[in-house]
Amino acid sequence: MGKGCGHLRRFILCLAWGLAAVPAFGAMCQVQDAVAAGGRIWALCGRERIYSTADAGQSWQSVDLPPDVLYRALAFPDERRGLIVGDAGTLLVSEDGGKTWSLRELPTKENLTDISVVKDRAWIVGQNGTVLHSPDGGKTWVQQKTDIPQGLASVHFVDENNGWAVGWMGVVLRTRDAGKTWHSVKIADASWSLSFVYFQDAKTGWITGMFGQMLFTQDGGENWRLVNVPTKGTITSVYRASDGRLLATTGNDLLISKDGGGKWASLDINQWLFFKRIVPVGNSLWAIGTFHILSLDPAKNQWVRLANTPSSQT
Repeated sequence: MGKGCGHLRRFILCLAWGLAAVPAFGAMCQVQDAVAAGGRIWALCGRERIYSTADAGQSWQSVDLPPDVLYRALAFPDERRGLIVGDAGTLLVSEDGGKTWSLRELPTKENLTDISVVKDRAWIVGQNGTVLHSPDGGKTWVQQKTDIPQGLASVHFVDENNGWAVGWMGVVLRTRDAGKTWHSVKIADASWSLSFVYFQDAKTGWITGMFGQMLFTQDGGENWRLVNVPTKGTITSVYRASDGRLLATTGNDLLISKDGGGKWASLDINQWLFFKRIVPVGNSLWAIGTFHILSLDPAKNQWVRLANTPSSQT
C-alpha cells in the first residue's frame, strides 16, 4: 500500500482497501485484544470466540463464547485464571486455563472496555465513568465512585493501590487507595479522547490517544509532557520489550523508542492492519492487528506477516 494512505484525508479509501483485502469468512475473527499467558498467545475475537496458540501460530485452537455480545478486553493474571469483558456488563471468567468460560454477575449493565489485575485485586472500566473492583480475584465485584460522565477506555494499576484510568474527551483519573477514591487529573495537552495508559514502573508511564497524542511522565504522574511522535493516528498501546526498547501501536504503523520514551521513530509499516497490541512470543514479538499479525524476525530485525492467524480460520 502506498505511503499516501498515511494522510488523514485518504483514511476512508485506505480503510475500504484494507477491509476488501480480508478473507471473507462468515465467522471471521476481528481481534479486539491479545495477551501472552502460560506459554500461549490468546487473541480475543469481538464476538463469539477466543483463539490461542502454543506453537507460535502454526496452529490455533478456539473456544466458543456466549453469542450476541461484543467482547472488548482480555486479561490472564496467571496461566489458570482468565477474564474477558464486553458490552452490557458482561464478564466471563475461566479458572482452567481458558478451556471453559462462565458468566459472572456484575453490578452494572454498562459496556465494559478494559481490565487491570494486580495479584488478587482486579479493576474493570467502561462507559459513563464505570469502575468496578474485585478484592478476591474476580469472585465478587463492587462499583467504585468516579463522579464523571465520560466513558473510560483503559485502566492500569502500578501496584495494589496506585492506578490510572483514561477515556473520552481527555479524561484522566487517578487513585492512590485502590479505587476507594478516584480524582480527576487535569492535563492541558490531553485535548482529545484517550485510548491507553501504561506504567512500566512507579515513576515512568504513558497515556496515548487520538491524533497522535502521547503523554509521558517520569515522576509518577505528577507532571506530564506531550511527546512528538511521527503519526496522527490513534496510538492504541505502548509495550516495553525485554531489551528496554519501547514499541507503540497505531492503525497503520509501529513506533519505536530507544531512549526510554523521549524520542520516537516510525518503523514505516504503512499497512492498515489496525494494530492493537504487542505481545512476546518466545524470543520474538508479535504486532497483533484486527485482522492480521506481524512477527519480528530477530535475526533480520524485520517484521513479516504471519500466514496463519485467527482471522484465517474457518
